[in-house]
Amino acid sequence: MLWGMFGWRIAALYIGSGLLVAIAGGIVIGKLHLENEVESYVYQIKFGGLVATQERELTWVDRYQYALNYMKDILCRVWLYVVIGIAIGGFIHGYAPEDLLVRYAGPSNLLAVPIAVAIGVPL
Repeated sequence: MLWGMFGWRIAALYIGSGLLVAIAGGIVIGKLHLENEVESYVYQIKFGGLVATQERELTWVDRYQYALNYMKDILCRVWLYVVIGIAIGGFIHGYAPEDLLVRYAGPSNLLAVPIAVAIGVPL
């Protein structure tokens, strides 16, 4: 969507700057060596059958497996809400009277954005 609205240069700049900030932040936080600030109970938390310990480094396969299991867990918890949201959005898009929506969430209304968010209509 960003590419379509502003072009590939702005989209690339946005993605690049976001990655730069994320990577730089991760490096800075890693260099601070804050491991001693973590409470001991955190290392006893189980992650998908694995217990977090300081002794063992997670391999890329372990990380991938954990991420995959976590993604499946989240997806299983939220899929119904996503489908309901899509159905409501489809109903509004297909059956809502446009004149009414434009009157309350149109360009001349100062509160158009909050109203549009409240009723779920993208402007």
